[in-house]
Amino acid sequence: FIVAAGILYVAMRYMLAQYTYTISKDSFEVSRLLGKVPNVLILAEISENDSLVRISGRKDLKKYGVTKTENVCANLAPHGLYAYISVSEGKKTAILIECDELFALAVSERINMKKLAKKSEKQEENRETED
Repeated sequence: FIVAAGILYVAMRYMLAQYTYTISKDSFEVSRLLGKVPNVLILAEISENDSLVRISGRKDLKKYGVTKTENVCANLAPHGLYAYISVSEGKKTAILIECDELFALAVSERINMKKLAKKSEKQEENRETED
């Protein structure tokens, strides 16, 4: 029975489910399609503290200080493995995704836009306090 349950889990997790990653101006979303029913698994607000890094496996996450990992890859051994690392309350969480370089670039650009906006905001605050 345990073996059958394991096979069923692998089939449901890696063979029957499709994952969709969506990036907008302010958020990163991961949805899973199982059959015809889409289900939003993760909806993260993009922050200037976030980052996206290419990794070869979970062991690479140690150097980033990640404390929690969420794997939303469609394949057991993904080829284009990236970690979307977010910081909340001082803790780093990695969302493992499988995507191409073009999508990874789009995510990185959104994060950089947040960083530039935050930097500009701080510069404006500094000008206001100087006046």
